[in-house]
Amino acid sequence: MLYQHEFKHWLGRVDDFFNSQIYKRLLRTNIVIDGADTGVQHFPGKHDIAIAVMSNGVNIFDQGSKETNTCWPIMAQNLNLPPEERAQMRNLIPLGVIPGPNKPKDFDSFLVPFVEECIDLAKGIDTYNAMTGQTFTLHVHPVIISGDMQAIKYLQNFKGPNGCVPCCGCLMVGVYHADKKTYYIPLAEPIATDSSLANVNSYNPHNLPLCTDKKTSIQTRKIDKALTAGLAEDLRKRTGICGPSILDCIPSIQRPSLYPHEFMHLFLLNHGPALVLLWVGTHPGISDAGSGYYLLLRAVWTAIGIETEEATYLLPASILKCLLNLKNTTQRIKELKQEIIEYVEKFEEYYYQYNYNRLSVCQLTLHALLHIANNVLCCGPVWVAWLFSVEQYCWEIVGCTRSKVVPYPTINRHICQMAQLALVACCFPIICKAMLFGKSQAPIQSNPNTILRYPHLPGFPLNPHVCHCLAQYFHTNYQEWTFHAWLAFIPDRAERWGKLQIPEGDSICCAAVVNPLLLYGKRDSSFV
Repeated sequence: MLYQHEFKHWLGRVDDFFNSQIYKRLLRTNIVIDGADTGVQHFPGKHDIAIAVMSNGVNIFDQGSKETNTCWPIMAQNLNLPPEERAQMRNLIPLGVIPGPNKPKDFDSFLVPFVEECIDLAKGIDTYNAMTGQTFTLHVHPVIISGDMQAIKYLQNFKGPNGCVPCCGCLMVGVYHADKKTYYIPLAEPIATDSSLANVNSYNPHNLPLCTDKKTSIQTRKIDKALTAGLAEDLRKRTGICGPSILDCIPSIQRPSLYPHEFMHLFLLNHGPALVLLWVGTHPGISDAGSGYYLLLRAVWTAIGIETEEATYLLPASILKCLLNLKNTTQRIKELKQEIIEYVEKFEEYYYQYNYNRLSVCQLTLHALLHIANNVLCCGPVWVAWLFSVEQYCWEIVGCTRSKVVPYPTINRHICQMAQLALVACCFPIICKAMLFGKSQAPIQSNPNTILRYPHLPGFPLNPHVCHCLAQYFHTNYQEWTFHAWLAFIPDRAERWGKLQIPEGDSICCAAVVNPLLLYGKRDSSFV
């Protein structure tokens, strides 16, 4: 928990949020609550905590189901933990799940308890330090709001995707496509048949009309003070802002600076797959390569896939560790910004071709790449706001919603029970060690004839009844020792494993290690 206090700040480096511009600015500013300056700066004590708030929409039923039910888990990630610990499931803080089945109309109403508690934590609360036996004032500050584009749209209270001004990072106006009835956001407008590229309106990617905290605040006040509903709606359309967000009440939150684009959804789950669809000729609305030459034959794409699969065996992944000690310098981030600008310009030249009928390739996920470098400088590396841990939690949510009749009461009960179990585990370390999130499929081969599998609990205390049963078993099969000799030989503690796998066969599961909080109790369907 002292990671934030002990973090080493190197000039010209951006290795974590605590190297970012926003963090340095917070250190210089006082905490202001309801317009009143408390006279206390952010993070005055070494135990003060910075958290990241993350949200992601998840469909709780399979895609094959006719029902479309979504829910919105909201999580907090403790940035005071080292990077290798903060994203672990056991260290995430569930703040709640907004139920479905439809998208929430009033996202702010679900955040009221969290915001009220954040205000109290910003004022400071008396906390007992069990290590020193003394009481100190603890402050907790949310410093990053992260999520996929739909979640950020609701958290920020912006128009978001499909809006006239869809980007939360700048005021670029989209181009409306009449057939698709949506806005796309290219740097340059489509070229008319009797015009040239030099005569069309375009934005300079080096000088975009960025949204600033001050500008957003002024525009929000104008919307609130609009004399008529029509004028307010016109302002919303021109600015992309629907109105104030309840998160603005938190002293440390600045809109939109602390809402970075989440890179996993932005590139890996959206732009990357869309690029592949262009190469193979299956992109929605784009049936050919236009004037370009980028399509790959199916045979060529199949050969690429086969060679890629075969190449994985040549990668030294089994003998090398992950590259965790990456260094990000401000100079490299500036170079990256220039490289991204060149990429976006080339992308539009190759695939968009400034053709109105090909506007659908200029999606918001492409444009948002232009803001990644600024997001890194403001909030830290992209992995700081990474939603991989929230995706894991979403799988926990989906896993407990087997019932399609009453899914949301089931989710509610599961979350409450997991929170209760986590509180008990904080008081009893032996339970904390036994808590496992997810399943491990990596067997541990202790000898050729047995394969022991997780869950694993070292130092498990053996009660007298178990010791007597073990002694009786050993005495029956190995009679060179007496029963009492075997009883004395058995230790007080031993390693406990949850499953025993028969080589090339099934697994025997111990009923005692089955989670009793599951919906169906100790029923086991592993035989299926």
